[in-house]
Amino acid sequence: MFTLVLDLGGGTYVSQYEGPSPAAALRSWAQNELPLLVQAGAPPAVVSLASVADDDPTPLTGLINVWCVTGRVDSELALLNIIATVA
Repeated sequence: MFTLVLDLGGGTYVSQYEGPSPAAALRSWAQNELPLLVQAGAPPAVVSLASVADDDPTPLTGLINVWCVTGRVDSELALLNIIATVA
């Protein structure tokens, strides 16, 4: 289980997805969560974050079981942290 925390445009969006790796959880998140975020009022351009699903999450230095990917929505930075979570 992985907890994904997206910071974008002054909002923080948190969800959980299962997968054998952070990259697999990221792919599930991109396929399932992005449409829900748009429905919930996130900027429509948020769907452009689907491209991050092709990225390899970067381990954060000095931390255990925490990764990060970044993307852009229009002119804003999107920061997505992925945290291994015990279910």
